[in-house]
Amino acid sequence: MVGAARIRRRLCLGAAALGLIAVGSAQAAKPTIYVNYTIGCTFTITDDSGKPVTAIPAGDYQILVRTPGSFGGVDLSGTYDMTACKGAVDFRLTGPGVSLATTLDDGDADSDFLYTTLMPSSTYTAVDGHQPTVARATFATTSTTLASSSGAATTPATTSTKTSTVVSPALAVSQLTGSVSAAGKLGLKLHGRAVSTLPHGRYVVTVTDGSSTAGFIVQPGGKAATTLTTLGYTGRKRISVTLTKGIWFFYAGPGAKKTFFDVS
Repeated sequence: MVGAARIRRRLCLGAAALGLIAVGSAQAAKPTIYVNYTIGCTFTITDDSGKPVTAIPAGDYQILVRTPGSFGGVDLSGTYDMTACKGAVDFRLTGPGVSLATTLDDGDADSDFLYTTLMPSSTYTAVDGHQPTVARATFATTSTTLASSSGAATTPATTSTKTSTVVSPALAVSQLTGSVSAAGKLGLKLHGRAVSTLPHGRYVVTVTDGSSTAGFIVQPGGKAATTLTTLGYTGRKRISVTLTKGIWFFYAGPGAKKTFFDVS
């Protein structure tokens, strides 16, 4: 039964990603509550308009829990805030008539839909089990109940996060150094220090690649990747990269563990 429910959630998520739930569909999409995780294993809760959820009408909702990337595919060998999640979220939502939980397939997935009915004049609590006193939020329902579906479908807000592509004119081009050891271990530094956060803008990345079996790839969460050096290449390359706001990853190639940094 649990497997069937998970399959239904996956099918719905795939349809939403492909834009198959749209105006004119036979069944109206439920209003969506978005649980947006950060790398620090904390989260915010917003509605379809992007506003924080504090008080909403009672009724049927779909809850989209999402992370910047699949936590199970991120390198946790360094000292990063994301170690608080231990490779996977432990999201829980409880309250009158509601007891929901997800680990996003133990960190292998970056999003999951949950479905529930919120009761009128009630309070609901969302926590992450890894740090329930820090990653915690509550919201209330009003005595008003959502109108039942009239057959007219609504279009849920997009599940992707827009990142700014505007580069601050005051930000000079900075120099980053990337490295790939002979054993295939990657590093990314600014002024000799390992990168964990960077301001957005344009950077020149100098990659010294000493491995014939690993490359150097950078990628913003949920967006297309940029290959700085390819598998099989050894030597040095200088490439200009514009880093937009959001979570970025760097890794050695397809299937390799990813290391993240935050661009603000």
